[in-house]
Amino acid sequence: MVRFSIKVNLIFIFCNFFLINQYMINYNDKIKKMYKFIKFTIDYILAVSLFFFFLPLFLLISLSILIIDGYPIFFIQKRVGFKNRIFKIYKFRTLKTNAPHELATNQFKDLNSYLTKTGKFLRKTSLDELPQILNIIFGNMSFIGPRPLLWNQYNLINQRQEDKSNLIKPGITGLAQISKVAEVDDNVKIRLDKIYFDSYSFKQDLFILIKTILFFLQKLFLN
Repeated sequence: MVRFSIKVNLIFIFCNFFLINQYMINYNDKIKKMYKFIKFTIDYILAVSLFFFFLPLFLLISLSILIIDGYPIFFIQKRVGFKNRIFKIYKFRTLKTNAPHELATNQFKDLNSYLTKTGKFLRKTSLDELPQILNIIFGNMSFIGPRPLLWNQYNLINQRQEDKSNLIKPGITGLAQISKVAEVDDNVKIRLDKIYFDSYSFKQDLFILIKTILFFLQKLFLN
């Protein structure tokens, strides 16, 4: 009788643990979905506001590229975004027209030889990323998230799909961008993307935003 009672109690405890665990998973999923909507709204409003605020700078950089380096002004490339959807990413052109177009910059043997005169400054200040505000307005990207992969980085695309980190919009900055190791190691990037997806929250985004600002200031004034 005692053994039977113990078994019943163990079954009862296990069932309760399973139900609580399932409830927490469902609760976390609801919180993530709610935050996705809030983040989308903030992204859109902030992107539109920043576009008009930086419009004079947009025009100044565009004119500088056109006069010093010539046409084209923008660098447009196919990238993989939310749920592996292909979209066109926009940047200010920083490389010469003879540079390989479908190659990640960390794969260049001698990147400096391809940089334009304005490109060196734009990359140092990260102003080349400014046109990606348009990608946020168009709904392709977010301010914070995993960086969008090139369409031909098949191995990384498959790994992101397995980790489900392709279920969130790519961003201008993310965990990989505030990690110096991730600049050269694709495996580290994928692990950081998974960590970001698993810990998707306002607290994490705020941490990345602060680190990005500090990293930008360090890059601008100390390098």
